Amino acid sequence: EWGNQQGQNGHGLLAAFDAMPSSYQGDIERLARLVASKIDPGGFKATLGPIHGIGDLIVTRQRWLFSHPRLAKMDEGSKEFLQDIVLAIGGFVRDGLDPTQLDLEGLKTLPFRSWLQAMDQRVAPHFASMTGQLESIEAMSTTFEVVEEKAETAVVESTTGGMPIRKNYVLVDGKWIPEEIAPEAWSDMIQKAETGLNSQADDSVLAGGQSMMLGLLIEPLIGPAKNARSADDFHAAMDTWFIAATPL
Repeated sequence: EWGNQQGQNGHGLLAAFDAMPSSYQGDIERLARLVASKIDPGGFKATLGPIHGIGDLIVTRQRWLFSHPRLAKMDEGSKEFLQDIVLAIGGFVRDGLDPTQLDLEGLKTLPFRSWLQAMDQRVAPHFASMTGQLESIEAMSTTFEVVEEKAETAVVESTTGGMPIRKNYVLVDGKWIPEEIAPEAWSDMIQKAETGLNSQADDSVLAGGQSMMLGLLIEPLIGPAKNARSADDFHAAMDTWFIAATPL
C-alpha cells in the first residue's frame, strides 16, 4: 500500500529501492556500478541524445503538436487525456534521459540511492501525472488487501479493474518481498547478471558505431518537425509519422 501511494506521487523508483532488504540494495548498487563500467561514455550520450530529442520536441512544440487536424477532431475529454499522457511521457524523456543530467560517472562512484534520488527528483512530477491519468480510468485503479499473514509469510491480493491477483510475500531482513525473489532466487539472478556483465570489456557497450544506430533511425522522423518554422510545417512532418504508423 505504501509503495502504491509513493508510486501515485511519482516516487515509485525510489520507493521500490527503499522497499528492498539492505543486502538486496547492496547487490543492486554493485550491479549498477558494474553496468556503468561496461558502457562507453561517449556512446551513452550519443544514444540518449536522439531519445531526449523526442521528449524535448513534445514539450517545446506542444501547441503545434496538439493542434494537428487529426487530433483536433477528437472529443475534448479524449484529447485532454491524450495531451496529458503525451506531455507526461515527453517530460519524463526530456528530464529523465537528458544526456547532460543522467550521470554515468556518478553511477560508478556515488551511493546508488543518492544517484537514484537525483533521478527521482527530475522525473517524479511526470510519473505522478502519468499515474494520475491512468488511474482516472476506473479499469486501471488498484486496491490491495492482505489476505493472510504469518510470522514470515503473507498473501496479498491486488485488484485492478475488478480482476484480483494474489501474490505470496516473504519477510527478509524486515522487508516484505515477492516470493519469486526470495534470497536463493535473488542470489542466482544477481550471479547470472554479474557473470554476463563480466564477460564484456569495460567501455565496450555502445562503443563505436553502435551508438549511431538509434540516431539514424530517429533523426529522419523528427528532423523535419524540429526544423519546422510554422504549425503547417510541423503538421506536414507529423503526417509522415501517421503514414509510418499505418499498417501496410
